[in-house]
Amino acid sequence: MPGASPCTAGLLACCTSLLLLLSPASAHSVGAQPFVSPVKNTAQRQPPAPAKPLWHDLTPAQQEALSPLAADWDKIDGQRKKKWIEMIKRYPSLTPDQQARMQERMRDWVTLTPEQRRVARESYARAKKLGPDQKSAKWQEYQQLSDEQKNRLAEEAQAKKRVANLPTPTQDKGKIIPPSKAALKLDRHVQPTLAPAEK
Repeated sequence: MPGASPCTAGLLACCTSLLLLLSPASAHSVGAQPFVSPVKNTAQRQPPAPAKPLWHDLTPAQQEALSPLAADWDKIDGQRKKKWIEMIKRYPSLTPDQQARMQERMRDWVTLTPEQRRVARESYARAKKLGPDQKSAKWQEYQQLSDEQKNRLAEEAQAKKRVANLPTPTQDKGKIIPPSKAALKLDRHVQPTLAPAEK
């Protein structure tokens, strides 16, 4: 450059040689790898591989014990698979009735929503913290309840299940949901109050 200072000319020459070194054509000439953009094409990303062991990797005995989970097994994360496999280690030593009950619980578990599973895990964690004496005491308290009180507790548990199963706002558009039977029973026990003008 005719009018450029020696410092500017040197800087331009340095930048030009740096650009030449970074260009793909010159990269091949010096034996380096071509420049690859760090931006990845998201359309080419592969979904993560299913966690091991896959269903076909299980032993026939494990497959028999875990049969209620067969359809969903390959979609379950690795940590949960380990827990299921650990749980069924005692399956062969159970009586046929106990085995059937364990598999029935598995079938129930598969039908739960993620929120219901979270609540079930929390309930299990709370129950696990109770000592054997506390569990026994709670069971004795329950046994002492009248049939009416036991039914009320069962209805409350059902009402909580229904609350956990409420549809999302998009599923619920325009639908009128009637009150639960438990709520209707509670309404019957509430005494109506009269407004001062009605007395």
